[in-house]
Amino acid sequence: MFPWAAMSIVNVIPYFLLMALFCGVGYLITRAVPFYRRLVSPSQEKAGYRPELEGMRGILALSVFLHHAVVWWFVLQEGTWKLPPSNFYSQMAVVPVTLFFFLTGFLFWSKLLMKPQQEWRSFLHARIRRLAPAYLGAMVLFVLAVIALSHGVRHESWIRLLLNTARWTPFAFGGEPDINRLPHTVYLMTVVWTLRWEWLFYIAVPLLGWFATKSWRCLWLIGGALALFAGSSLVANGPHNIHGAFTAAWFLRHCAYNFSIGIVVACLVRRYDWRKAAQSWIASVVAISVLGVVAVTIPGSYGYGALESIALGLPFLIFAYGNDLFGLLRLKPLVFLGQISYSVYMLHCLVLGTVMISLRQYIPRTPMAYWGVIALIGIAVVLISTLSHRWLEAPFMQRSKPAPQKTLFFSQESTPARSLGIDASST
Repeated sequence: MFPWAAMSIVNVIPYFLLMALFCGVGYLITRAVPFYRRLVSPSQEKAGYRPELEGMRGILALSVFLHHAVVWWFVLQEGTWKLPPSNFYSQMAVVPVTLFFFLTGFLFWSKLLMKPQQEWRSFLHARIRRLAPAYLGAMVLFVLAVIALSHGVRHESWIRLLLNTARWTPFAFGGEPDINRLPHTVYLMTVVWTLRWEWLFYIAVPLLGWFATKSWRCLWLIGGALALFAGSSLVANGPHNIHGAFTAAWFLRHCAYNFSIGIVVACLVRRYDWRKAAQSWIASVVAISVLGVVAVTIPGSYGYGALESIALGLPFLIFAYGNDLFGLLRLKPLVFLGQISYSVYMLHCLVLGTVMISLRQYIPRTPMAYWGVIALIGIAVVLISTLSHRWLEAPFMQRSKPAPQKTLFFSQESTPARSLGIDASST
């Protein structure tokens, strides 16, 4: 019998048990709510839709939630926000964020490969429609949480209060200041930093069409990103504090290590028909093995280094060719969780942090009981995210037009019927 009472907080068993629980919640929602029953139905899949990538998104977003759950255990125990003393739970932050960046690079470079000339205004308008409503909804809850945790008492001037709140509003481009002098306000929205890099990439996408027209131009782009990252790192870490150098270095780091790998995968998928090999059981085993090795053996770091990115490139390539890990990623509950993954990603820290701060003295200090509380919080996150997706995301998502006849995988005229398309509307 497993000694549950002696279980460590970083034991991996709760991760898999809670993932199964959240899939069960997703199953019940897809059975009970007609909107989601239709949404995950294979008959409703539109041209270019990739359910296996949607399922992957669901796992990634909830993995970040479970990472932060373990982080909060140590915040309550030791009073400091730090990576857990576990490669696995540390990598549950690094691996999902890295794969999210891969996915962004892959999906939007695939769009450029099919249509190099993207109209900047309409492209960014579509991105705003997709991401802003749920973000603003999360911001409303964020402000309400700050008010509740401050017990309704104002601790700074109205001007300072409004200015600090406003700095969070445009995807935190204005910074992440404490609001109303609530210590560590950022703990309630700690994932928002990734949206800054995503938005900088979105702004650049319509300007990069020229690089998508030829393979050698794409290589020039990636080489330039690596060179700029190296140069900006020297400046940012040098003796002179140049304004913006640190921010530029971090964005270029993700361009060089993460977005670039998504771009390379998009080019490979477009040019070479490796689907038969990539969708084989051997490829599934390879993908699972590499993910396992990364999660267990590579120490996690908020530096998001090149080692994880290079290692994760292979399983991501396999997924990009349509591998669904023996059908796992196409399960309806996981596809549903992928549909709501943006809201899960945005809201989980808010729900988790509010509960941990407001009920700090009541949170169990034994791992077994703590994971029970996390299970309840996780269910609440899924339910709240479902409401967010249904009423803040779905109404603003553009209805996809029929996929173009131009094939994603390769340009030969003889193979368009076998091609798999790309739908970036759900990202």
